[in-house]
Amino acid sequence: MHYRIRVQGHLAPSWQGRFDGLRIEHQKDGTTLLAGFLPDQAALHGVLLQMIRLGLVLLSLETGEQTRDSTSFHVTEEGEEDHMITEPKIEHRSEQLYVAIRTQVTLRQLGKGLVTRHFNEVRVWLEKQGVAPTDAPFIRYLVIDMASLLDIELGWPVASPLSGTERIRAGLLPAGRYASLASIGPYKGKALMKANGALIDWGIEHGIVWDSKQTEQGEAFGARLESYITGPANEPDPEKWKTEVAIRLADQS
Repeated sequence: MHYRIRVQGHLAPSWQGRFDGLRIEHQKDGTTLLAGFLPDQAALHGVLLQMIRLGLVLLSLETGEQTRDSTSFHVTEEGEEDHMITEPKIEHRSEQLYVAIRTQVTLRQLGKGLVTRHFNEVRVWLEKQGVAPTDAPFIRYLVIDMASLLDIELGWPVASPLSGTERIRAGLLPAGRYASLASIGPYKGKALMKANGALIDWGIEHGIVWDSKQTEQGEAFGARLESYITGPANEPDPEKWKTEVAIRLADQS
């Protein structure tokens, strides 16, 4: 099977030829395009795991049945919207109680319709309990496998412990050192993926190790978040929407 894989991030020339049958075609504007033939899904899974370990963020993956001399291939164009991304920072955060719905979705299924529905469901449940959230809603990425499923929670922070239900469960974000940045602008194109990629790239440049580990299901994070600080619910101007990306560091000293 022929693959074209675009990722957020750059690779050193020494990585050429080290992704089985894939080769680096070009690197531009903070992204890398790899293309070539892989024998089976196991080989693809191995390549994607290797990319995750390198901190690369998957932007697109296309497949085709071409022969090896074929040059035609359909590629979905990425959104070219300009978003402002703030400078990354490291700060200590206190532990945070929350309630959320846990679900497993593919990257394609993780659209804003799904996100909004889950945020609203949890918010309505909180209102019935007479509880107000203490801050903005967020997605917590528990386990990430870009080629398969994302294990995530969608919820709201709260001030006091709640019992929850079978569907809406209580959780706790651990205290510790977090690196974060913010994306300013509408939810279009690959804006939030680029923001995640920018934070990962910055971490690589500064020798940062994330609080994460590889599992059979993918990369499991101690705490990795997207917090929707401002959005359609509280800001009519999409250019002012603010989404924060934060990842807990392994080094807590």
